[in-house]
Amino acid sequence: MHGVQYAKFQYWLRKYRAAEADDTSTFVDLVATTQPTKSICTLEIHFPSGAVVKLPSSEWEIVRQLVG
Repeated sequence: MHGVQYAKFQYWLRKYRAAEADDTSTFVDLVATTQPTKSICTLEIHFPSGAVVKLPSSEWEIVRQLVG
């Protein structure tokens, strides 16, 4: 769903739960203070291999330099 493999999720969940039980743990809980923003993608390049490059409008100057 979010690109996280289930096994990795389980690994970090176990580490998190162990850290909650241990007062001397060095595990740091990160909390997002704002919702992530999605960039508006205005340019998509689709390659025959199936790869897709998505660039926001703020990157158009780079595309102009590469394409010429």
